[in-house]
Amino acid sequence: MSVPGPIVVPGERLHDFETGSRLEWIETDGRGGYASGTAVGANTRRYHGVLVVARRPPTDRVILLSRLEEAVHLPDGRSFELGANVYPDAVHPRGYRCLESFRLDPWPIWRYRLGGVELTKALFLARRPGAVVVMYRVSGGPAVLEVRPLVAGRDFHSLIFENDGVAARAEAAPGCIAYRPYPGIPPLVISHTGGEWRDTGFWYRQTVYPRETERGLDDREDLYNPGILTARLEPDRPWILACGTSPVAIGGAAGWPPRSEPGSAERRSEAVLWASATHASPSWGRGSRWPRRTSSCRGTGNAPSSPATRGSPTGGEMR
Repeated sequence: MSVPGPIVVPGERLHDFETGSRLEWIETDGRGGYASGTAVGANTRRYHGVLVVARRPPTDRVILLSRLEEAVHLPDGRSFELGANVYPDAVHPRGYRCLESFRLDPWPIWRYRLGGVELTKALFLARRPGAVVVMYRVSGGPAVLEVRPLVAGRDFHSLIFENDGVAARAEAAPGCIAYRPYPGIPPLVISHTGGEWRDTGFWYRQTVYPRETERGLDDREDLYNPGILTARLEPDRPWILACGTSPVAIGGAAGWPPRSEPGSAERRSEAVLWASATHASPSWGRGSRWPRRTSSCRGTGNAPSSPATRGSPTGGEMR
């Protein structure tokens, strides 16, 4: 089959949040699980997430890890937040203003300009180890990266809200963090190539999903952050996270996404079709198959049976 070329979105398009937030991507594991989001890094649907697992493949999906909140600190004292989240009457932070490009080649790759440092972030779903891999690489100088996992732990049709039933803390060991938010929900296991974990226990309240608003459905959710992972980034040396439901041997992670991996051509073709389809139609999800000063880029079973969860009025199982 002919393999479509990469999709490249330049920074000027990404700096318009309304445009960039409608460009969506998806990575699938072939068993019902996936990772998905937008070119600007914001989750705009309840179905978006960094790690979505199928408890009864290919159904019974759980949004385990909703998103990663990332901040980069430079030696000169400047800090940059990479994320973008929609809250009532606000988008915060505005990391999309730092984007120089986004491309699908065939998986998502973001390139940020952070002062004198360039940071590249790539995300792909490594099917053999069964993990979503996120790779960070800087050039132009060293940096410190802080990553805050924001956990949902709910059925992917539902939404979750602040509650007392969430597990307060994660278990941390060298190179690995394990966190089970609720009984009956698979654990989130983050393997990494080195860093320090610090417990926080903080709720991020009132995330808004604009595409759910357009569909006339409940559109707000609270997400739990059990802690912060901090790592030092050295120029041209990748730092790697692997997010799954069990530990993985991350030493060979850089070799997991070869272009010859079975299905890589189909995945690029799928990515092209996905990006085209979601940009054309905002109704995805209905019957589908599917502390420091922070500067701007200019340098300045189902979800737990708790009243804190709310299901989609559409009901049923997305297949």
